[in-house]
Formats: sequence, C-alpha cells, structure tokens
Amino acid sequence: MDNNREVLVCAECHRASCWYGEFYCDRSRFANVVVLTVKQLKELNLEDSAYWTKKTFLEIYGNDMPDFKDEKRLSEEEFKSLIQSL
Repeated sequence: MDNNREVLVCAECHRASCWYGEFYCDRSRFANVVVLTVKQLKELNLEDSAYWTKKTFLEIYGNDMPDFKDEKRLSEEEFKSLIQSL
C-alpha cells in the first residue's frame, strides 16, 4: 500500500469509513472533510486499512487515484496536535 496515497476523511473523527457513509461518527452531520495520507492514517490507527485501498477507491470514486487538490490538508503541527489529542 502506497503510504503517500491521499485519503479523504471526516474532519471530526478522521475516518474514511465515516466520510464514505458506512459508519457515521456523532459529529458527521456538520463535519467537513480533510485529506490525510495512508501513512498518517496508519499512525492514527483508527480504522482498518481496507478503506484506503485502490479497490475501495474504485468502488467509491470510480477512480483509483482521485484528485483531492482542493481539499484541506493538515500541516505537520496540526497532525502532531491531533496525535497528542487521542
């Protein structure tokens, strides 16, 4: 699995499964989205990596490498803060 692959996730719970509508978090109704890399998601360890595979991307987006260029990304400091808050 490519650690640099970008994954769109719920900005509140930081899970792709929530953004995909499979398991909504309590704050999903008004949540925004954020882009995290597979490497960051592995560090967070909040959900199974099956949500970040090419196969899943094809099912969700119809493309195994969607372009999330207009979506927010966390800075290194924001990500470190997130890790510390867990």
